[in-house]
Amino acid sequence: MIEIQKWNEHKELYFNNEIFKTIMLNDAALDGINFNSSISFNNCKIEIIGGAVILLKKKVTLINCKINRIAMNGVHFIGGLEMIKCSVKLPSEFDATDANSGFIIGSCIFEGYIDFFDSFFEGGSENNKQ
Repeated sequence: MIEIQKWNEHKELYFNNEIFKTIMLNDAALDGINFNSSISFNNCKIEIIGGAVILLKKKVTLINCKINRIAMNGVHFIGGLEMIKCSVKLPSEFDATDANSGFIIGSCIFEGYIDFFDSFFEGGSENNKQ
């Protein structure tokens, strides 16, 4: 199991077949607010992923991940967010969240309610059920 320790020191982060208990993106940022690394999770199991009032300047990608819960509150995906073929088990939220460079959800399964209260996606959004 991997836990986050200041990941912001790297330009690009890639995780494959890892198990995470908690990923709070604020904990990964050097100053708690700005996160300048692109980050990709492929075939990972994630208990909870979240963040609050944080600027993610590079793209966040989740592919083929099994996620128990998403808790994004005031997260700004400046570089965009892409979720492909992921499953999310519990009710989750993307409250007061925005994406400037695209917000893509493709072939994902959400078993619970997903809240997008007060969210804005400038780059367009996509939800393909295949």
